[in-house]
Amino acid sequence: MIGRTGLNPVGPAPEAPLNGILLTEPLGYVDFLCLMKHARIVVTDSGGIQEETTGLGVPCVTVRNNTERPVTIEKGTNILAGTRSERIKNAIRQQMARKSLHQRLPEKWDGQAATRIVATLIQVQTQADEHLSVQTATV
Repeated sequence: MIGRTGLNPVGPAPEAPLNGILLTEPLGYVDFLCLMKHARIVVTDSGGIQEETTGLGVPCVTVRNNTERPVTIEKGTNILAGTRSERIKNAIRQQMARKSLHQRLPEKWDGQAATRIVATLIQVQTQADEHLSVQTATV
């Protein structure tokens, strides 16, 4: 949010202004990620956005009745609000009242996936090399 104004990338943007919501054309991934990183809260219906906000430590409210990202609900970084306006308003209030969400990251959401992948590949390669050495020595 920008101050008390919401930002909603949509396309094409409706001509009629919405009270307190700034409408923009669709944004690129990096621009949108930057907006999310600096948002006070994100309201979405996107599963991917639920994950991004969890990783960024930004409270999220999902306007759907189900999610394929239950870990975001379990960690409290996301509230599944359904589609009724009163439930959505209550979920937004609840998320706005929460403290920092950075300590609630799911296990292994630490930005070290590439390091773990490389370590695993090295281990697999080492085991393959050792296996080939044993086979060559016995022939």
